[in-house]
Amino acid sequence: MQILPLHFQSGHLLLELANAHWVLDTGSPGSFGSNALQKLAGQAVQVPRSFMGLNATTLSQMIGAPVAGLLGTDVLNSFDIVLDVSAGLAHFTSEAVPLEGEAVTLSDVMGVPVVQAQVDGRAHAMFFDTGASVSYFQEEGLEQYPPLEPAQDFYPGIGPFETPTWRLPVQLGGTRFLLRTGRLPDLLAMTLAMAGVDGIVGNAICADHRIGYFPRRGVMVIS
Repeated sequence: MQILPLHFQSGHLLLELANAHWVLDTGSPGSFGSNALQKLAGQAVQVPRSFMGLNATTLSQMIGAPVAGLLGTDVLNSFDIVLDVSAGLAHFTSEAVPLEGEAVTLSDVMGVPVVQAQVDGRAHAMFFDTGASVSYFQEEGLEQYPPLEPAQDFYPGIGPFETPTWRLPVQLGGTRFLLRTGRLPDLLAMTLAMAGVDGIVGNAICADHRIGYFPRRGVMVIS
């Protein structure tokens, strides 16, 4: 097992690795970075310098913090990972990690994890995206929930955009969250629809809970 410093900064989960910060992003199927990684939890890791037009320089500009790169699911899905934001630590291991809590089934689309979330008693497939500081929901009726301030966000291939947001009650297993939730631009919304998902659960669920991300076993644990 390798235990690494974890920072929740500028709305992003930043992993301290190889004397640099890396965005930890389960919403990206690909990794990239300006620094060469050699090993993570004993496994050899190689990442290209760019992915989908993004590199470390442009990513740093977009999130407003200097980062060496991004770790996507092509790297992350090889491990059992426990994210403990309150302790400022991330645990990576090639072994199975026991963690007590609410177990939520994971599936995936192109390696990106999908959870079944409940909104007003209805089940919706949503991506679990630790790179998303804002959650998203593409169903009708968001306007009925308490409004929040507009959010600035960005996505590779789309660039920066602004969305109104609302406080949406979302339940994962038996755990209830109130998530700042917006609407995606039309092109991204079409991408979600083609993947058969209705939204994105962002990294806010990590703020007050330990999250066990165990993609090899198809489960997430909320502790």
